[in-house]
Amino acid sequence: MRKLIIIGIIFSTLISCEYLNQLSSDNSLTEKIETEFKSESEIIDLKNLNEFDWDNLLILGPYSVVDNIEKELNLDLENIRENGIEYDDSINLLVFLKNGKSIKISEVSRRIGDFSNLRNLISKESAKFIKTENGTNVLVENINGKLVKRVGGIPYNAFFAEKENNSNWFLINSIHNHKNNAQISIYDYETGELILNKRFFKICPIDELKLIEDLKREIEFFDGEKIQLKDNCYLQTN
Repeated sequence: MRKLIIIGIIFSTLISCEYLNQLSSDNSLTEKIETEFKSESEIIDLKNLNEFDWDNLLILGPYSVVDNIEKELNLDLENIRENGIEYDDSINLLVFLKNGKSIKISEVSRRIGDFSNLRNLISKESAKFIKTENGTNVLVENINGKLVKRVGGIPYNAFFAEKENNSNWFLINSIHNHKNNAQISIYDYETGELILNKRFFKICPIDELKLIEDLKREIEFFDGEKIQLKDNCYLQTN
C-alpha cells in the first residue's frame, strides 16, 4: 500500500511539473507584435524582435492540435501542449523556437489579420510580412528589388521566377542528369496553389544541345505549357 502511495505521489509530481513548465503568452511581446501589424509600415519585420534568442517562428491558427504539429515537424513543443489554441478561435499563436524547441509564445489577436503561412517553420531572417488587400498577413521577400509574396502552401525551398505577367514559384523535386529531366512543381503566385507537379525534359535546338545544370539560374518563366529557359532551350512534359 505504501509503495502505491509513493508511486502515486511521484506520478502526481511529474504531472504537476509538466503543467507548471507550460509557457504563458508574453504580454509585452504580444503588444509589440500587434502594434507592428497595426502600423502603416509596408513591411512588418519580426527579425527585429531581439530581446530573446530565437532562430525560427511557427504560426498556429485556431483549432491547431499541438501534439500533431509536434510530430509532423519533428519539434519539441512539450511546454505549449496545454495552450488553448486547439479550442480558441480568437487568436493566432506565434511560437518562437530555438534549436527546434519552443521558448516563447505570443497569443496574437486575429483582429490584426490572419496569417497565410501556418504550420511552417519560418527562419528568423525570413520572418517579414506584408498585409494583403483582404487583411491577411503574408510572408514577403525582396527579390531583385521587388517585394514578392510567399503565400501559404509554397514550400520554403521553392524559388520565384517571372517575366512580364508570368509569375510563379518553382520547386525542383529531383533531377536526373543522365536522362536530362527533372521533377518540378509549379505554384500559382497569387494563391500558392499547386499548378503542376510533373517530370520535365530539356529540349534544345539540335546544334545547341545542353544538359540540365542549375535550374534555379536557368528558369525564366512558365508559359502555361512549357518552362522557358534563359537560353534557347525549354522544359517540356511528355
